[in-house]
Amino acid sequence: MKLITEINEQVNIITEANEAGGRSFYIEGIFMQAEQKNRNGRMYPLSVLQKETERYVTESVMKNRAYGELWHPDGPTINIERV
Repeated sequence: MKLITEINEQVNIITEANEAGGRSFYIEGIFMQAEQKNRNGRMYPLSVLQKETERYVTESVMKNRAYGELWHPDGPTINIERV
């Protein structure tokens, strides 16, 4: 299996402490754009990105099951130690 990646260095990571002493992390930046050719030569229609974003939020984010690895992993498997 081949993993297609694209690197965007213009990302801001914001960490905020909450009242309970825990931390909340926010990542701000452009992660994907519709109707524009990316560096992989692909262009995704807005309707496709909206549908898949809504599905991801509903199935993963709202159920607290969304996680990822910073700095683009080398393959499709996420290293749980770097989540």
